[in-house]
Amino acid sequence: MRHANLTPWILGIAVLLQTLDATSIAVALPAIAADLDRDMLAVSATISAYLLGAAAAVPPCGWLADRFGGRNVFQAGILLFVVASAACAVSTSLPALLAARFIEGAAGALLLPVGRLVIMRTFPAEERVQAYTTFVLPALLGPMLGPLIGGLVVEYASWRWIFLINLPLGLASMLAIHLLLDNFRESSPRRIDPLGMLITSLALLVLVFGLIALSRAEWAIGALAVGLGLLLGALAIGHARRHEHALLKLPLFRVALFRRALCTDLCLRLLMNAAPFLLSLLLQSGLGISPSVTGVLIVMIAIGSLLTKPFTYRWVDLYGSRCVMTLGTVGTVFSFVGCAFLSPSSSHLWIGALMLSFGFFRSLVASTTAVMIFQGVAPEDTGAATTLAAIGQQSFQVLGLTGVTVLMQFTSGDHPDTASISQAIVVSGLITLSSLYFIFKIGPVKTRP
Repeated sequence: MRHANLTPWILGIAVLLQTLDATSIAVALPAIAADLDRDMLAVSATISAYLLGAAAAVPPCGWLADRFGGRNVFQAGILLFVVASAACAVSTSLPALLAARFIEGAAGALLLPVGRLVIMRTFPAEERVQAYTTFVLPALLGPMLGPLIGGLVVEYASWRWIFLINLPLGLASMLAIHLLLDNFRESSPRRIDPLGMLITSLALLVLVFGLIALSRAEWAIGALAVGLGLLLGALAIGHARRHEHALLKLPLFRVALFRRALCTDLCLRLLMNAAPFLLSLLLQSGLGISPSVTGVLIVMIAIGSLLTKPFTYRWVDLYGSRCVMTLGTVGTVFSFVGCAFLSPSSSHLWIGALMLSFGFFRSLVASTTAVMIFQGVAPEDTGAATTLAAIGQQSFQVLGLTGVTVLMQFTSGDHPDTASISQAIVVSGLITLSSLYFIFKIGPVKTRP
């Protein structure tokens, strides 16, 4: 492998580009609404369009990497992302912006799972935790830094620059990937399963649409869409059971380590999108902290994630993955739930310490768990495992955000108070604690043979 030590950094920086774009637009919605002469509710659909695009593109990502090679698919994802970003920047109407955001979400959805697949195929088992810890940092940093960068861009330039800055950075990433990375692919890739791919993509697309509708209190259409999405999902599973070369390789769930590590990861994914949303809401609406100070405090989560890197692979090597995942899960939940008991009199130093702790432990368990998912999977099945993991992760991230939103709507309506926000933090944290059940069933596994 050429320049293997640079691989996680090159892939990770490209993923950072996508995660920043996905999260920075939230603070730009008022400026976009004013520029396009539309109301905020209509413009907020740009976030939903991105999630829907991602849902549609996730299922085929593993097969595409097997067939065309991880590097080629990753480059294609960046190129499509850059083109869609340019279309977003020059959009003069909301429909055009929504269409471009959908394509942008589809392109961005390829980067994280395919990048992870490249890491798993590039590095031996004993080096994967260290490599993946480096690679995954941008994915954890983006949701924290995105709103801060988006606010600065909107305040001092134009919302269109949120998308324009993707062009030079994306093209530079493509060049680096082309020059420094090899294109690993399966010598005998799986046959294409067009029907399974279509049903699975539709199932995830409709399910995510329904969850988004529920988060906006559109109960009838949301429930109908979720039900239809689950029905399509059942059809996709039935199709996979009857076809030898199906997109969804269900026999992988017979691998105990894959099944338990994936369930652990999915429990933690419930907090991936919900945590920044809840914490930002708590600090501003609940505690009365200004947006600028809130941004600084939220960035402490990103700093905590950065601090994890020197410890993760060493601790896994010394104590085993199960011990590290247990420590990371307990630390994540206790730090997060601790935020529910903050009050207006709480010092910013204490709030920052909780945020730092939450970022540290969340990154610790996320990096370890992501590697464990592939630990018991045969090399030729890593593409199929990537598909299954990506589908679950996409669903659970949206499910977590929808769940906390619906909970707050039931307890306090459209204007959540401090009590309802705190309650949502506690409930989501305790649900995430259920991942310990799967961790204890994994057994003491170390990365070195």
